[in-house]
Amino acid sequence: MIRVFSMSYDVTNIFNRMAAMLEIQTRYVTCPILWAEQKLDFPKDVLALASKLPTVYHLASQAFIDGKWIFVDATYDLPLEKIGAHVTRSWDGVGAMPFGN
Repeated sequence: MIRVFSMSYDVTNIFNRMAAMLEIQTRYVTCPILWAEQKLDFPKDVLALASKLPTVYHLASQAFIDGKWIFVDATYDLPLEKIGAHVTRSWDGVGAMPFGN
């Protein structure tokens, strides 16, 4: 069996369980990703391999806050910014996080 979501699966599950402890309703969101289209600072040989990968799926959440569903991605780690990945430097915990680059 191939595990499709890897780290985003684990981190999203932890976020959703923690939100449930705070009585915040969450739901899963899948986001298709083509690695070849990502503007990341990877070595050229890695980028060449990425161009051959099929669409993969990233797992994130939506949380029901103040009467609306907002996008939340617990995998936007600040160290990823070094390679050009999208990160969220600050989040107010109420509004939606920006998605993608």
